[in-house]
Amino acid sequence: MLEQRIQSLLWAYLGKAVGRAAFSQYFADLYFAARNSREPKDIVANRICNAIVGPLSEFSLGHRDEESFRSSLLEIAKQFSFGYEILYSRPKAKIISTNKSFEATTSSRPSIPLVVEAA
Repeated sequence: MLEQRIQSLLWAYLGKAVGRAAFSQYFADLYFAARNSREPKDIVANRICNAIVGPLSEFSLGHRDEESFRSSLLEIAKQFSFGYEILYSRPKAKIISTNKSFEATTSSRPSIPLVVEAA
Protein backbone atom coordinates (compact mmCIF):
# COMPACT_ATOMS: atom_id res chain seq x y z
CA MET A 1 0.00 0.00 0.00
CA LEU A 2 2.78 2.44 0.91
CA GLU A 3 4.60 1.62 -2.32
CA GLN A 4 1.44 2.37 -4.32
CA ARG A 5 0.96 5.70 -2.54
CA ILE A 6 4.54 6.73 -3.36
CA GLN A 7 4.15 5.66 -6.99
CA SER A 8 0.85 7.51 -7.24
CA LEU A 9 2.48 10.69 -5.94
CA LEU A 10 5.46 10.25 -8.26
CA TRP A 11 3.25 9.83 -11.35
CA ALA A 12 1.01 12.73 -10.29
CA TYR A 13 4.06 15.02 -10.11
CA LEU A 14 5.42 13.78 -13.43
CA GLY A 15 2.00 14.35 -15.00
CA LYS A 16 2.01 17.89 -13.55
CA ALA A 17 -1.14 17.20 -11.57
CA VAL A 18 0.72 18.00 -8.34
CA GLY A 19 3.05 20.95 -7.89
CA ARG A 20 6.49 20.91 -6.33
CA ALA A 21 5.37 22.17 -2.91
CA ALA A 22 2.59 19.59 -2.62
CA PHE A 23 4.93 16.86 -3.88
CA SER A 24 7.53 17.78 -1.25
CA GLN A 25 4.98 17.80 1.57
CA TYR A 26 3.34 14.49 0.63
CA PHE A 27 6.73 12.92 -0.03
CA ALA A 28 8.01 13.97 3.41
CA ASP A 29 5.08 12.17 5.05
CA LEU A 30 5.53 9.06 2.91
CA TYR A 31 9.31 9.06 3.40
CA PHE A 32 8.84 9.19 7.17
CA ALA A 33 6.34 6.33 7.03
CA ALA A 34 8.61 4.20 4.80
CA ARG A 35 11.71 4.82 6.94
CA ASN A 36 9.88 3.90 10.13
CA SER A 37 8.06 0.86 8.77
CA ARG A 38 9.22 -2.52 9.95
CA GLU A 39 6.97 -4.38 7.54
CA PRO A 40 8.77 -6.56 4.96
CA LYS A 41 6.22 -5.45 2.35
CA ASP A 42 7.50 -1.86 2.63
CA ILE A 43 11.07 -2.65 1.53
CA VAL A 44 10.37 -1.49 -2.03
CA ALA A 45 8.70 1.67 -0.74
CA ASN A 46 11.84 2.40 1.26
CA ARG A 47 14.01 1.85 -1.83
CA ILE A 48 11.88 4.21 -3.93
CA CYS A 49 12.13 6.88 -1.23
CA ASN A 50 15.90 6.42 -1.01
CA ALA A 51 16.15 6.92 -4.76
CA ILE A 52 13.99 10.08 -4.68
CA VAL A 53 15.48 11.82 -1.64
CA GLY A 54 18.85 12.63 -3.27
CA PRO A 55 17.50 14.38 -6.37
CA LEU A 56 14.83 16.13 -4.27
CA SER A 57 17.48 17.48 -1.91
CA GLU A 58 19.59 18.72 -4.82
CA PHE A 59 16.55 20.37 -6.40
CA SER A 60 15.46 21.97 -3.11
CA LEU A 61 18.94 23.40 -2.55
CA GLY A 62 19.09 24.84 -6.08
CA HIS A 63 21.78 22.47 -7.36
CA ARG A 64 19.48 21.15 -10.04
CA ASP A 65 16.72 22.68 -12.16
CA GLU A 66 13.19 21.34 -12.40
CA GLU A 67 13.73 19.72 -15.78
CA SER A 68 16.70 17.78 -14.42
CA PHE A 69 14.68 16.82 -11.34
CA ARG A 70 11.77 15.59 -13.45
CA SER A 71 14.18 13.63 -15.62
CA SER A 72 15.62 11.91 -12.54
CA LEU A 73 12.14 11.14 -11.23
CA LEU A 74 11.12 9.70 -14.58
CA GLU A 75 14.08 7.32 -14.46
CA ILE A 76 13.16 6.32 -10.91
CA ALA A 77 9.54 5.83 -11.95
CA LYS A 78 10.59 3.59 -14.86
CA GLN A 79 12.81 1.55 -12.56
CA PHE A 80 10.22 0.93 -9.85
CA SER A 81 6.83 1.03 -11.60
CA PHE A 82 5.14 -1.92 -13.17
CA GLY A 83 2.05 -1.80 -15.36
CA TYR A 84 2.70 1.73 -16.62
CA GLU A 85 3.29 2.87 -20.15
CA ILE A 86 4.66 6.37 -20.52
CA LEU A 87 4.05 8.52 -23.57
CA TYR A 88 5.96 11.76 -23.10
CA SER A 89 6.32 14.80 -25.30
CA ARG A 90 6.68 18.44 -24.40
CA PRO A 91 4.67 20.24 -23.12
CA LYS A 92 2.24 17.36 -22.65
CA ALA A 93 2.71 14.20 -20.63
CA LYS A 94 0.31 11.29 -20.94
CA ILE A 95 0.62 8.51 -18.42
CA ILE A 96 -1.37 5.35 -18.84
CA SER A 97 -1.62 2.88 -16.00
CA THR A 98 -3.45 -0.41 -15.81
CA ASN A 99 -6.11 1.34 -13.70
CA LYS A 100 -6.24 4.98 -14.78
CA SER A 101 -5.40 7.14 -17.73
CA PHE A 102 -4.80 10.84 -17.49
CA GLU A 103 -3.31 13.55 -19.58
CA ALA A 104 -1.69 16.69 -18.26
CA THR A 105 -0.70 19.84 -20.03
CA THR A 106 0.37 23.20 -18.75
CA SER A 107 -3.19 24.47 -19.16
CA SER A 108 -5.06 21.59 -17.51
CA ARG A 109 -4.50 20.00 -14.14
CA PRO A 110 -6.53 16.78 -13.86
CA SER A 111 -7.51 15.51 -10.46
CA ILE A 112 -5.35 12.52 -9.58
CA PRO A 113 -6.60 10.40 -6.72
CA LEU A 114 -3.79 10.36 -4.19
CA VAL A 115 -4.26 7.97 -1.34
CA VAL A 116 -3.54 10.08 1.72
CA GLU A 117 -4.56 8.67 5.05
CA ALA A 118 -5.88 10.97 7.72
CA ALA A 119 -3.90 11.04 10.95
